[in-house]
Amino acid sequence: MQNRGKIYQIMGAVVDVKFSDHMPPIYQKLVSKEPYAVFEVLAHLEKGIARCIAITATEGLARGMDVFDTGSQISIPVGEQVLGRVLNVLGEPLDKKPKIEAKHEWNIHRQAPTFFEQSAMTEVFETGIKVIDLIAPYSKGGKIGLFGGAGVGKTVLIMELMH
Repeated sequence: MQNRGKIYQIMGAVVDVKFSDHMPPIYQKLVSKEPYAVFEVLAHLEKGIARCIAITATEGLARGMDVFDTGSQISIPVGEQVLGRVLNVLGEPLDKKPKIEAKHEWNIHRQAPTFFEQSAMTEVFETGIKVIDLIAPYSKGGKIGLFGGAGVGKTVLIMELMH
């Protein structure tokens, strides 16, 4: 049987859930059925209260509603199947394409890669756009910024890089 708690307090995106039995660990995924909402435990307060952040909208939630512990953290699909796709933090596709059938899912809270697992080489991200690749190449895994006035194509460029 799933560990069940009740909504104790709602403060915008912060929701306190009271558990009478077992407190879920930090980063645990909690869900409510009607209306469907997803929460993540961020802190343990006194007397069996778990302070959570709402990952989905909190409209329709009320004090006393049941919340269930899923027994796992929030995880998203990884691998070749997600390349070129747009996902939310729950791993659900936002690009109006079918659900992703990936072989592996990773928790959103993971240990950082060790120093030896990281690449020390700087690699160029080849966009296929001659002007960018020649004049201002982007590095793989790096941060970039686009500046320009209205109507110069910043959004179009970002959309092309996503595909």
